[in-house]
Amino acid sequence: MNRKWIVLVFTFMLVAVLVLPSAAFASPRLVEKGDAITFRKSALSDPNNLVKIEWQQDFRNKNQDYVETAVTYTVDGQEVFVPLFVQKSLVDELLEECEDKTTKKCTVKVNSDFQYGQDSGQTSRFLVYHDQGNKPYQHRFINSELASKFANSAQQLAESAGKSAGEIVPQVKLATEAFNKIVSLGKAYIGDYLRNF
Repeated sequence: MNRKWIVLVFTFMLVAVLVLPSAAFASPRLVEKGDAITFRKSALSDPNNLVKIEWQQDFRNKNQDYVETAVTYTVDGQEVFVPLFVQKSLVDELLEECEDKTTKKCTVKVNSDFQYGQDSGQTSRFLVYHDQGNKPYQHRFINSELASKFANSAQQLAESAGKSAGEIVPQVKLATEAFNKIVSLGKAYIGDYLRNF
């Protein structure tokens, strides 16, 4: 394919995504208990991925350091990106659950050790691996800075899987749009706790 045709196809795809009704492009199933998620191990030790989450619990101010990264899971042969927040003090515990400890990536199954947040329309979801005695509201994990970190992490994960630029852009775009959708609805999350699987 020559460059002109690639630009034409990309333009058509972009117009279709922006103009056609969202029903024409069904969202993939949300991540669920039992799904295998994969992430880069090095992302959990990258200081750029560290975020401080602050909240009130039992009339006291609390905070905890979390590591934010992108994970993927597969639905009907399609790779889907979602954000994962891991309590920093539990990073080693999560890494112990890796199916293959010799590789640069970690694959674990989502189980009851994970909690999640999602938008009211149940179209976007993020995962949290932490001490479930911590009770931050969902909106504490939602802001534009975290969306930007997620986009960078998703791109690094896609590149580490050997994806080409043409494959990465649509996947990262969809993942980032989903997270940004959560961010734009952030105020609706106020008062909603993370959910259990």
